[in-house]
Amino acid sequence: MTSEIAILNPYAVALAADSAVTLSNLKVYNTATKIFRLAEHVPVGVMVYGQPNIMNVPIEVLLKLYSEKLKLEKFQQLQDYCEGFFEFIESGEVIPKKVQNDCILAQIKGIFGILISETKKDFELPEHKEKLNGDGGNKCSILLDILDAKLTKLIEEQKKSIQTEFEIDAEEIEENFSENIDQIMQEVFGECEITDSVREKFILFLKYRLCVPESGIVFAGFGEKELFPMVKAYLVGPLINRKWWRVEDKVHSRAESVFGSQILPYAQGEMVFAFMNGIHPHFDQTLGFYLTSLFNNGLADATMTALKKHLSVDEELEGEIHAELKSIYSQANEAVKINLQKYSTDYFVSPILSVLDSLPKSELIEMAENLVNLTSFRRKMSSDQATVGGPIDVAIISKSDGFMWVKKKGLYNSITH
Repeated sequence: MTSEIAILNPYAVALAADSAVTLSNLKVYNTATKIFRLAEHVPVGVMVYGQPNIMNVPIEVLLKLYSEKLKLEKFQQLQDYCEGFFEFIESGEVIPKKVQNDCILAQIKGIFGILISETKKDFELPEHKEKLNGDGGNKCSILLDILDAKLTKLIEEQKKSIQTEFEIDAEEIEENFSENIDQIMQEVFGECEITDSVREKFILFLKYRLCVPESGIVFAGFGEKELFPMVKAYLVGPLINRKWWRVEDKVHSRAESVFGSQILPYAQGEMVFAFMNGIHPHFDQTLGFYLTSLFNNGLADATMTALKKHLSVDEELEGEIHAELKSIYSQANEAVKINLQKYSTDYFVSPILSVLDSLPKSELIEMAENLVNLTSFRRKMSSDQATVGGPIDVAIISKSDGFMWVKKKGLYNSITH
């Protein structure tokens, strides 16, 4: 994990990022670079979080190659740099289609391997053993039934969690990997005939599973016609058939070049939320849950129980009173939430943003660095793994001065810290 932040006001945008990177063995190194200058001649910076690679190629390298392709070209809007970068990667000049397909195929093998491993564990359950010993079929057919049921459940779970913009057409998977999928399944099941249901459901599952966003890319700065700093954030997935699956993270983007200030955290942003709103987001969610539970159910039930001790009412009237009580308490719940949000806005968010509007660049830099430091310190003081830490890189981008490094760890510093 990581902690990154972009802070904008009318004068500039400050970027700050920690250096922690967690490897697959859960070991944390404080040596990662997460902020990059897009090109020497343009006022644009890029931050990367999550997986640092696409198809095993570091995103840092891809940015460098795109920078060389730009040469002295400039664009009118920040959006144009974003689209130009994505089109450059999708062109196949850098990552050939064969490399793309090999990487996706490796993912498909891994996904199917995990499914089979879990299916075999379920096979050991008593109900399946009894089925095998009775007239329920042979081992192969039972395994396929278990896998079929598991895929049905996983597909429904993925449908609820995946962003629709990330969905791949199942026909595209069929077209590009049909023979490979058949071969992978045959290696596991041998001469046992794979049912059409299992095959179709596995391809449908891949449609959702392959497009889980694994990385975030944030572009910040100015186009030639933009007076105020802009930020465009994207969640990105795999590169399939020369299409880099992505969706704009509009919550953490500034889509229009307008006057105003914003603080945009990426990856681990809990402490920034707490700083801005006066309450930790997990506590805020828990409070909201208990208020809803209390007002929408608990109070109505308790009030109805108390009324029935002193009044005699028939079932029909009891139902009407109970429904009216739930409606009244539900409205009260919404009123409490609105007033709590108003308090947070009036006494925390608005005062900070009003100061931020006129903050000079030097203070903007300090604020960005301190907010990343705050997250790092909170992680250090908790029992959780210290997934935020190390030297903090800081950059400032303004219309007048372009992209400027304020703090940047060198290779020697990365190794010795």
